[in-house]
Amino acid sequence: TIDTLGLLRAAVQGVQQNTTVEQALEIILEGEGKAVPILNNNKIIVSNISPSDFKGLQLTEMATVLSQPVGDFRSQTSVDIKSVPPSATLSTVFAAFAEHRLHRLFVEDEHKGPIAVISLFSLLDILMHA
Repeated sequence: TIDTLGLLRAAVQGVQQNTTVEQALEIILEGEGKAVPILNNNKIIVSNISPSDFKGLQLTEMATVLSQPVGDFRSQTSVDIKSVPPSATLSTVFAAFAEHRLHRLFVEDEHKGPIAVISLFSLLDILMHA
């Protein structure tokens, strides 16, 4: 399972929809550039924010964007969140990455709360060091 492979070592910190983009960006940078899940009031992932969301933004737009709530910022684009439980097998994770052409996959607990984020890079890193 992904748990036994050590893919759940780093806890993921989610943010509420009213968190500013600037605060979320600080969390992204502290988390080595990983995506941060955006949670609703029930702590269920409704979207995410990652470094790729800032591609194409002009410097003149940044001040406005940084002060926005992440819920408003991400509402401008559609995000289909894919997740797996901690008991998922490596083959299930690779199948999800391939089927949905993902860059990241969230691991959720039984209440749909985020536990971890798995990137394609982290999967490849595990395989290289196995």
